[in-house]
Amino acid sequence: MFGWTLLLIWAAREPVARKDIALLTAVPVLPGLALSVLYGCLNGYIPLSSSLQIWSSQAFLFALLISGYIRDSRHT
Repeated sequence: MFGWTLLLIWAAREPVARKDIALLTAVPVLPGLALSVLYGCLNGYIPLSSSLQIWSSQAFLFALLISGYIRDSRHT
């Protein structure tokens, strides 16, 4: 997670030039995290109320990353 955080900080310095990092974060990373929360919820490790909060945050981040990627793709 620390490495991915550094990668996102690096990408934020030139967001249009490194917009593919947003796509890599939105597609494999966020769904993977959502599946791990689902696993935790189904096995009783995470309460459903907490899972819903996490999933809503992830959905917001997903929409933000994808919309930014699409918007920047139109301008380059």
